[in-house]
Amino acid sequence: MSGVESRDRPAEFMSRKDFGEALTRRAQRLDLSQTAIARESKRRGELIRAGTLANWMVGNSVPSVNLTDQLRTLLRILQVPETEIGEWVQAARRIGETPKPGAAIDSPWPGLASFAPDQAEDFYGRDDVQQRLRAAVARAWEDTACGIVAVTGASGAGKTSLLTPCCAPDCHRASGSPPVRIRTERFGRRARSTKRAVNSWW
Repeated sequence: MSGVESRDRPAEFMSRKDFGEALTRRAQRLDLSQTAIARESKRRGELIRAGTLANWMVGNSVPSVNLTDQLRTLLRILQVPETEIGEWVQAARRIGETPKPGAAIDSPWPGLASFAPDQAEDFYGRDDVQQRLRAAVARAWEDTACGIVAVTGASGAGKTSLLTPCCAPDCHRASGSPPVRIRTERFGRRARSTKRAVNSWW
């Protein structure tokens, strides 16, 4: 890599800032402004928008996979040898997959949404409620072949999360019966709407 400082080697880039600074240094060596680069990219048929280019060069972001063609065009404009362009592309992908410093870590809590079946392992802290639910289902099945257990509570209390089959799997096994049918309904204020809803289940 003759004529290129070691800090410009893509394999040594550790952050978006490193990537952007390397692009900026090359542009400065060629006395190319961002406007000139954008204009040249358009002439070559791979327009790089000014805002996108600015974000790359100041280190706010690196080219995403779907912008690989634009990155290759930029590197050619900056006179990066063809044999080295692949290294830059790999560096952009590697850095792009690295969370930004201070970025939020994925939280297992779904917020106001209910827990989904594939989030069962993240649902915990309601052992007592689950035990009572299992017992209620077992009693309902023993009393009648058409027993109903109603789980009620304020909006947002976690009823749906509790009833999600994979979040309360023991509920299905405890009764020793065929699979328990779980339905979630928002009943109207009048008793007749509740009766109609329940009757429609069976």
